[in-house]
Amino acid sequence: MKSMKKMLLLLAVALSVNTAFASCEDPISSYESYECIKEDFEKNEKIVNWLYDVVYNSQYYADYPNNLDAERKQALKKSQSAWIDYRKSYCGDYMSVASYGANGVGSSVAYLSCANKIT
Repeated sequence: MKSMKKMLLLLAVALSVNTAFASCEDPISSYESYECIKEDFEKNEKIVNWLYDVVYNSQYYADYPNNLDAERKQALKKSQSAWIDYRKSYCGDYMSVASYGANGVGSSVAYLSCANKIT
């Protein structure tokens, strides 16, 4: 259990460092902004998916006392699905407000910015 807590702490630090040192500090166009935000979102999504897999398949940690039983795995799947639905809804609403009148890439930038912030 201690290694799980350490891993979660390291993950939190990695996510904050990843966000703080984004590779695109001064994008010139909306398209460049979109590409930078999309790249950050994809990196963060991979980390979150990795963490989900680690928790779901808890046998990766020898000192973890039990693997998740079927009931807990189902609860984890359900909560993850609810989180994804929430993020889509919340960021979709945010996109509608933040990009009102924006055409093209602007609405995608608003959505991905929101998703990055709450993931």
